[in-house]
Amino acid sequence: MEYKKISIEDVNKLLGLDVTMDSRDSVVIRAKQGAWLCFFINGYSYSEIGRMFGSSESNIRRGVDRFEDLLKQGDKLTVELWQKLKVYEL
Repeated sequence: MEYKKISIEDVNKLLGLDVTMDSRDSVVIRAKQGAWLCFFINGYSYSEIGRMFGSSESNIRRGVDRFEDLLKQGDKLTVELWQKLKVYEL
């Protein structure tokens, strides 16, 4: 299966912020979780994403699950971020 090419730089441009920065700001955290989901959908494993972002596999899994839950609930920020990122959906 062919996956779309995606990079952290692309995600940063789409969102207008650096998803690799270490921050406790809720927008940055949510954007990071959205980026993780985007990479996961496009064929990266949780451990690969963890290595890319310097985070553990379990943190990536929890973040992806949290982002998906908030997306299903219609959380405004999460939906806005996903609208920008979903160009990378298969």
